[in-house]
Amino acid sequence: MGWEEAADKRRQTRIGVRTDVRFRVEDAGEKSNEKGGSGRTRNVSFDGLSFTSDIELQPSSNLELAFHVPSEGRPLRLVGEIMWCRPLGKEDGPEMFHFGVKLSLTEKTDECRFTGYVCERMARHFS
Repeated sequence: MGWEEAADKRRQTRIGVRTDVRFRVEDAGEKSNEKGGSGRTRNVSFDGLSFTSDIELQPSSNLELAFHVPSEGRPLRLVGEIMWCRPLGKEDGPEMFHFGVKLSLTEKTDECRFTGYVCERMARHFS
């Protein structure tokens, strides 16, 4: 799926947000195959986010995310599924990848805190 096609499927407005994010992926639920790393968000919405990282991840992978909010002492815990991945190439460093993540807001996430954060960012963006 191309970038334009992915953008067309969005149901929520996305707001540009640059903050640190850590992630962990489990392959078929087996702890021995866990892959994790860190990246930087590009944008957020109520039901998704995009981020970049130097670790290549596959679409349909499930992840746990620790999303850094500058005004809070502890990161937000989120879960989601990678919907798309595209290579960004190299710029004086490792190859980078851009990911789109559909969030699954469940009881193990910080749903209220994340929703509040997105509302605050949207209010600033549209005022």
